Amino acid sequence: GADAEGPPLRLVLIEQRVAERDDKALARHHIANVDALVAAVETLSAETRAFRVQARAVSLGAVPVKDVPLLVSAASALVGVEGSGLANALFLKPGAALVNVKPYPLCDSDGYTADEAQFLADGRDKRRAPHAGNQMFGLYGSFEKLALALAQPVHLLPICAPPEAVEYRFANTAPTAMALRRNRTDARGMPVLSSASYASPSLMMRHMWYLNSVHGVTVPTAAFRAALHALHTLWVSDRGD
Repeated sequence: GADAEGPPLRLVLIEQRVAERDDKALARHHIANVDALVAAVETLSAETRAFRVQARAVSLGAVPVKDVPLLVSAASALVGVEGSGLANALFLKPGAALVNVKPYPLCDSDGYTADEAQFLADGRDKRRAPHAGNQMFGLYGSFEKLALALAQPVHLLPICAPPEAVEYRFANTAPTAMALRRNRTDARGMPVLSSASYASPSLMMRHMWYLNSVHGVTVPTAAFRAALHALHTLWVSDRGD
């Protein structure tokens, strides 16, 4: 359990790196401040005796495929940026948590309050109702819905990353690059995609082009700490303490 007598819980942060490169270059959807998030876990563990959690940053590309299920199933929480890496939430154990960092515009932080109370509401929400301000699948996106398909209960805690926290590489996808060449941008400098500039007119596909342009995200530290406090409360509640 999470108390001082039991073993510490494990929190795995997905650190995307290009494993086959000698320089271990950062890949798409990486957490730019992963070291700061690991430090935040260590600090909270030192401040709160009952919060005994070990954080580990892992590049899944460097882990043998056969070992990924064991790695994830041993974790009490999986943290990562929205993307294919979060499909590994399928291997989470009952009562574990998926903390999905959702970059703008998949999640509009202007319309979402990321405090401990909201994270607790998210983690306990059995209906998974969408919150105001989000623009894709409700606040719960494709990978959270994948986790919801599991037979066992998994806590879902989304963290919204504002535009200034996201490093985009719009040249990497044809529709976003085309919009920039044609000077089609909104007030925040985001490419404005029209049905003429991408294959599908659906909002989902439009946001997938944005997601494919995300290189890295600096996770808001305050929101991450609030999520940690909420996770501690949820884990204590699950144990019936």
